[in-house]
Order: sequence, then structure tokens, then C-alpha cells
Amino acid sequence: MADLQALGAALPREIDPPLVGGEARQFGIVYVLEGSRLGGKLLMRRALAHPDFRVRAATRFLSHGAGFDLWSSFLVRLEASPAVTREPDEAVAGARAAFALFSERVADV
Repeated sequence: MADLQALGAALPREIDPPLVGGEARQFGIVYVLEGSRLGGKLLMRRALAHPDFRVRAATRFLSHGAGFDLWSSFLVRLEASPAVTREPDEAVAGARAAFALFSERVADV
């Protein structure tokens, strides 16, 4: 929210989060969130090279978790989850719900 305010952008409307469900579905949701950090690194480089100082300053969201190997540690937990092994379709459903939520947000912009 602080990054959007620094840019003078409108704050997004509140939306209902996806149903979290059990552990396998939660892992699917977190898969999308953790994976988005990888894309965030590319966006961070672009933002820091932007000529507008406001864009360079509005990078708090993109830098969250920087310096930690969160993707690798997440994959270890994902691959060790009995729930994901038992219910892989639930993990996929969680990932799809998270992607749909992001897609809905992008459509609002």
C-alpha cells in the first residue's frame, strides 16, 4: 500500500481472499506467492533503473524477502508434504485460486 501511495496510485478495492482449505491447497497458494518473488527480482531491476525517483523508491513490496533463499526452502517443505503427496489436485486448485486472484487484480488496473 505504501508503494502505491508513493506513486500517487489509487489503492485497490478490497476483495475476498480464496478459500484456504487444507494443507495441500495452502501449499498451492504459497507456491504462487513464493514464485512471484522470482518475477519480483526482474521487476526490481527495472524499477531501480527507472528515471522517475518515485518508481525507484516504491520497491518495498518487491524487496520483501530479499537476501533469503525462500524458494529453495519452500520447495523442500512442498516436496516433503504428505498432504501434497496425498492430494496433488488440491495443491493445484490452491495455485489456480491464487493465480485467479492475481488475474482479477490485474484486470482492475
